Amino acid sequence: MPEYKDLETMLEIVSMAIVHQETEENFFRRSANSSTNELARSLFTEIADDMADYRKGLEMRRDKLVTALNDLKKAKGKSHGEK
Repeated sequence: MPEYKDLETMLEIVSMAIVHQETEENFFRRSANSSTNELARSLFTEIADDMADYRKGLEMRRDKLVTALNDLKKAKGKSHGEK
């Protein structure tokens, strides 16, 4: 629906960011697992953990956007049903 295009676009962007963030997180986890240097392993793991936290925040925001979009669509459906 064109009236929800901005929200739908935001959902696409956030969803792509989540996938990208997860890919980067996995890269750093693989780097940590293959590293023979304890300091490097620790740093890679810390970075991956930070990325996981950020990804989880994005997922929560995406869920809120989905809820908002669904609520708007339901409200519009009800208002059309009343007419």
